[in-house]
Amino acid sequence: MNQPIPLYLHIGFHKTGTTALQEFLLQNQATLLQKGLLYPLVPLSGNGQQAYAYAINDVPMKRLGHAPDKVELRRQFLAAVDQAQPKKIIVSSENFGGAREAKMAIGCKEFFAGFAVKVVVYVRRQDDYFCSVYQQRVKPPHSFAHGLDQLDINWELDYPTRLQGWAEQFGKENILLRVYEKKQFAGGNIFTDFFQALGEEMGPDLIPLKEQLNVSLNPQQTELLRQLNQFQPQQRLRLVEFIREKYYNNDQANRLDFMSWEDRARFYKRFAATNRLLAQTYLGRDQLFLNEVKFEKDYQPVQVSQAEVREFTLAHQDPYFKQTGEAAP
Repeated sequence: MNQPIPLYLHIGFHKTGTTALQEFLLQNQATLLQKGLLYPLVPLSGNGQQAYAYAINDVPMKRLGHAPDKVELRRQFLAAVDQAQPKKIIVSSENFGGAREAKMAIGCKEFFAGFAVKVVVYVRRQDDYFCSVYQQRVKPPHSFAHGLDQLDINWELDYPTRLQGWAEQFGKENILLRVYEKKQFAGGNIFTDFFQALGEEMGPDLIPLKEQLNVSLNPQQTELLRQLNQFQPQQRLRLVEFIREKYYNNDQANRLDFMSWEDRARFYKRFAATNRLLAQTYLGRDQLFLNEVKFEKDYQPVQVSQAEVREFTLAHQDPYFKQTGEAAP
């Protein structure tokens, strides 16, 4: 009797290098297949397998206006497996993680029935995750205009609860927990670390990424954009690029942070018990993250005054708003 093919289901979480990993896998798809590793192409999914997640959870995709056809996607998936005859399969989408994760885990067990599924998941220190999500929400298409204290993503930070549904469906022994910290990455980077989770060697024939993806604004640039979002400016993507290139792009701005170190320490401490539980359950140790919150005297919370916002909008009467035809707020 043939053994089921191992399928490594990478579910994110968000803000843990998922986009870079997916781009790397797609870029090396042909070479991976020669090694017996199938990373299937999926329609309307970019560099990952986003359509699987939307179909399994019956959520509409913007480009379709409805949820993808789950039956057809599974047929295509099985056909790709049958053609490739791989020794292992890799499926990746951060959209497998979300508010309905328990339902998603049940759906994934059904969709990938017949395969030996192992769930690969990366977790990031909660204060870093929180600030990174805030940076993302301030940028388009979200264009969040409120302060950090108005960002409500507490459910995303409770990692043991999020993983409970996956463990119930696939077994705790098949949850491959990885920590998103450079000092904990095998080989010092997420690509080598991910391949270790697969039980594979990276190999020199795999092409590394040439550029960083999802480049963030620094905290001061983010705060300026947040305040401008209150005026609901048009051409937001061009505005982001203009701010990144022209404003607060210096060493002083890069020493600012969204939280004081005291606030970070208090925020992180809220998750001490659940982090310990996660480490004990999946890693067999007490400490989850090795990078603790440390006092950095040079760092201070970011601030952008109303005068600076006004100065920016007046300056944009010439360089930006004339280009876009948009009036300054």
